[in-house]
Amino acid sequence: MNTKRLFSITEPCINCPFRKDNDLNLNTGRLEGIIEDLHNNIPFHCHKTIDYTQESKEQQIEDALYCGGSMVYLKKCGNTNVPMRLGQMYGLLKLEELRGEDLVIEPMGLDKYIPPSTTNHTEHSD
Repeated sequence: MNTKRLFSITEPCINCPFRKDNDLNLNTGRLEGIIEDLHNNIPFHCHKTIDYTQESKEQQIEDALYCGGSMVYLKKCGNTNVPMRLGQMYGLLKLEELRGEDLVIEPMGLDKYIPPSTTNHTEHSD
């Protein structure tokens, strides 16, 4: 993977799921799931750069680039994730170069990390 290319998509493509005007007909809850993953530091790869001919997910995204629309969305939330912050630290990503904020959906209120719920176990004393 050429990490210099990883952040090279700086705006949402015409079919980006983060665009206000997309007509992708995603399954119910899919976009919210992607957004929660983003805020849990799981990058979202541009569908145009994923190699769907490969069998494993790891192989499919081996050379995939980060989705520009997802990065613009996170910027709008004011809550960049760890992959984006690492890109900034290494000089691979400049937030001011991200474009298309007017095209991207508004924050959905999922812009905070929510740890997975834990089951409360009642301790028994003998």
